[in-house]
Amino acid sequence: MFVARLEDNINKYEFGFLGAKFRVHKDWKHFFENICLECIEKNIRRDKITPSKENIFKVFEKLGPKDIKVVIIGQDPYPQPNIATGRAFEVKELNSWLIPFRQATLRNILKMLYNWHDSKKNKKASRLEKIEIIKNAIEKKDYNILPPDKVFDYWEKQKIFLLNFALTYRMGNCDSGDSHLMYWKDFNYKLVRCLSKINKNIVWLLFGKVNEENNWIIKQNAFYIAHPSDRRGINPKDLEKIRQFFDISVKKHKIDWLGGNL
Repeated sequence: MFVARLEDNINKYEFGFLGAKFRVHKDWKHFFENICLECIEKNIRRDKITPSKENIFKVFEKLGPKDIKVVIIGQDPYPQPNIATGRAFEVKELNSWLIPFRQATLRNILKMLYNWHDSKKNKKASRLEKIEIIKNAIEKKDYNILPPDKVFDYWEKQKIFLLNFALTYRMGNCDSGDSHLMYWKDFNYKLVRCLSKINKNIVWLLFGKVNEENNWIIKQNAFYIAHPSDRRGINPKDLEKIRQFFDISVKKHKIDWLGGNL
């Protein structure tokens, strides 16, 4: 037991933030030593935040920068209490696609995957299907995808890095005034620059205008589209980019996005 704990400590880098201790993959040491976390902390320390404090740096715990094969960058964590997990888009305690959930971003990601899955059957739809149709396909086993409480772990095991541009949000309503985007901006740009230098093989998917400024940093294998939180869905041009993103990630890294046959 002692040896296992010792080995675990050797493979982790520890730092403090908001009065808590965090232990991330050891290969992030150089990055975090050159980031001013105090600059972020002073702006958010009085806020009641989401995700819960212990999950703020969750995406950095298991994957080092050289491990990562795919990066998807969203915008903000979910603002409601006990929903955000520290991994972008994941909804806490959601264990089935068939039960109702209100997060439009996750619904649209499910729709994107379904659209791409259908395109493999020469059915390139120019719009996303309604969620009821997709749920029906899942229930009938016509569309096999791991449930939401399993698929995010499965993606992480395949070295998929699910990051929000801002790692925290002031808990409350979906109000731009509650967003911490401005406080995490420098952190995010330095992180993207770090990853693009260390790991040239990453395939990127970047959501929303907040990520457009990364365009001058990463150009190869990078897809910039509108944020999928819009309930109106995704425009046809972005839909084609999304299909290209999934295709390239499979070709380059053999990513299994659905895991439905496990």
